[in-house]
Amino acid sequence: MNQNHAYKGRFWIPDENDKILYGHLKFKNGIGCLELFGSFDKEPNRVGSNPRRSLPVLSGYLETHIQCVFKVCTLKFTSQAIIFSYIEFDHFFYAHGDNTFADGISFSKIFIEPFILDSWVDYSVFEPVFEEGVTPKVIQTDEPLPIEDIYNNEDFLLSIKHEPHFDIMKGKREYLLEQDISLRLTLKTNHHLHEVFSKIDKLNDFFIFVSNKQSIIKNPFQARNSKNKKFYCHRNIIQPFKFHKPEYRLEALFSLKDILQFDPQFKCIEKWFELYSRYENPIKLFCNSITDTTLNSASRFINLMYAIDMIQQKDNTANKPTAKILSKENKSLIEKLASDFDIDKNQIKQLQSKLSRAPIVRLKNKFKKLLIEFSEPYEKITGENFNQYVELAINTRNYLAHENESIPILTADQYEEYVLKTEILLILYLIKRLGWNFENCWLNIKRADRYRMVVK
Repeated sequence: MNQNHAYKGRFWIPDENDKILYGHLKFKNGIGCLELFGSFDKEPNRVGSNPRRSLPVLSGYLETHIQCVFKVCTLKFTSQAIIFSYIEFDHFFYAHGDNTFADGISFSKIFIEPFILDSWVDYSVFEPVFEEGVTPKVIQTDEPLPIEDIYNNEDFLLSIKHEPHFDIMKGKREYLLEQDISLRLTLKTNHHLHEVFSKIDKLNDFFIFVSNKQSIIKNPFQARNSKNKKFYCHRNIIQPFKFHKPEYRLEALFSLKDILQFDPQFKCIEKWFELYSRYENPIKLFCNSITDTTLNSASRFINLMYAIDMIQQKDNTANKPTAKILSKENKSLIEKLASDFDIDKNQIKQLQSKLSRAPIVRLKNKFKKLLIEFSEPYEKITGENFNQYVELAINTRNYLAHENESIPILTADQYEEYVLKTEILLILYLIKRLGWNFENCWLNIKRADRYRMVVK
């Protein structure tokens, strides 16, 4: 569907087929909306009327013979003599033909395409051949994909789908060699729509992590229902940036071949889903730092510090219980009670237990405890002493959050540098939680274009 085009069509509420409105489906910056002539309710602007302001579902049929189903719709009306209905929606499904959605909407297979996927897989069936005295040619190789099924459990199968094309160019006797690579998500159990979207969002953030770029999944995505009929789903997602697919090849931070070296069984998808269930907000803040170009450096820095703070609160290894102790004042008081009064020893012990408190651990020490194991690769990558980073980062975090006057703090021109350094530490943390050996991964970070300004 061309998002630069407005589609004429007719639209109606299911079970109210006698009331049909005509209008347009339009897109602006990837967000679709409907502009219809008239209203589904009589005289919506009349004083005392109570027109519907929302609809769970709306059906449509476009001039291009496309059947549509719009979900979670919000209605607005003009106050002019001629009434128009403006309808915003959360997402919509569409398919060519009339019977695709006759039995409702179901998913059996989903095809998703992150823009970084081709360079992440880094696979081609076409190989140029150059021989002396012979016209150069291209042959198709028999080399298989390094891995096809990258995740498989009782719930779904995630696999790489590769399709070469040999098309004849119009007006020329030449072949156009193309390759399509997508991820195929085969669902083995029934999934609610929000579960499907959740899986896609988690995979999208995984590709932001491994690519270290604005690796959004193409919208709309293709799917097939339980009867193997093809349809598409467009989600009205407001992106915090305007994405343009680059004309040149992007290099992923961790390509498919890299990951297979770190993780031959490719367990990282399963572990990513587990990580996401525990650290969803920190992961989203990390991904937003990479993708959201509307935020200034100070905002991204404080968000990343907040992400680390949330991680250390949930990380079991960083929150081992500490022994409770008595303050000097309480210890002196209990000793005086025991010596000057005839109090039972068990009561003294009970009072001592109630007055004992776990020592207050400063944020700086919590931060170090969580990330100290990454200090060596961090120093290899950035050339900065880890303790110096911690002092500057925590002091600046406290200044931004509470206007604390601790010094030293970052200057305005250092924020972007320390955003990138904090991202590196979070990457090292995620690498460890995915089961990869960060001693073998830190060179990938050092070679990444994004971190060139902070690499020593």
